Amino acid sequence: MLKEIKPGIFVITTKSRFPALKPPVNIYILAGENALLFDAGYGLKSDVNYVKRHIDMAASIFLSKGKPFNLSWILPSHSHADHFSGAAELKKLTGSNILLTDRMKKALKSRSTYIGNYYEIDENAGLLEKWSSKFLNLIYEKSVGMKFIDKPDMTVEQGYKTDINGRTWELLHMPGHSSDHVGLYCEKEGILLGGDNILRSVITWLGPPDSDLAEYENTLFEILSLPNLKIILPAHGSPVIRPKQRIREILFHRKKRLNDVLSIIKKSTPPGVTLRSIQNRLYPGKGMVTRFNSEGWIKLSIKELSDSVKIKESLKGKKTFYTA
Repeated sequence: MLKEIKPGIFVITTKSRFPALKPPVNIYILAGENALLFDAGYGLKSDVNYVKRHIDMAASIFLSKGKPFNLSWILPSHSHADHFSGAAELKKLTGSNILLTDRMKKALKSRSTYIGNYYEIDENAGLLEKWSSKFLNLIYEKSVGMKFIDKPDMTVEQGYKTDINGRTWELLHMPGHSSDHVGLYCEKEGILLGGDNILRSVITWLGPPDSDLAEYENTLFEILSLPNLKIILPAHGSPVIRPKQRIREILFHRKKRLNDVLSIIKKSTPPGVTLRSIQNRLYPGKGMVTRFNSEGWIKLSIKELSDSVKIKESLKGKKTFYTA
């Protein structure tokens, strides 16, 4: 699907038969003679061809208005598979250049560097559990067409600015969901390309080893203070048309969820509660998908509570218990 959401700003929304495994992604085209693609989607041939076809459609629409169009740059919002995997093949198909920050460059150089940054490795897990985890990771990588970027054409950092079709876009470092997350902001029109940090109807995924609750909260406050912020164009779902209200809702939700975890631990009896029992109390009767999606933020909440010395952990056998 292709839509021109503002003059010269197109969104391509990818399709998926299995949205739980491959959620639809919004890929933004900032059209102009030095056009930029913000995010690159998945890396399977069918995914890349789908995006390329819609880039060509956007180019035709723009050219029909008598305006020049040339895709010059591809910039992922962060180093998660649904945002960078299509970049290398789209570069070949379009002749464009890939922009990465230094953090992205280090993470996306190869599979081994990626594993070091983004895969949670449990050293206490048994051999079967470790091999199962490796197998599931390989299945996921194949299903999304994960392709790494051994050498970007240019590295950029916080404060980098580019002018496209009369708009000035500034690169903002927005860690939290991931440590290398960035956004693009046009202050004149109050438009933020926000990636995964702020979604309209759901709370973004957070989990170890690369997400950080404190950084995420700081990022939300920094976005809240952006001058003239009017709309956030997210990587998933529809535009956030009341951005400050939505940011305050997310801040409230995160604080409430942290207190929910603390409350469960405080009410526990010896020897305490496990991660699994916290999940079961927060999401009674929910299935595997909910369990998978919730585990990350609960682990981060436990870490934050432990770092602030509000809870302590103890190991009994192979199980970790938490008490206030």
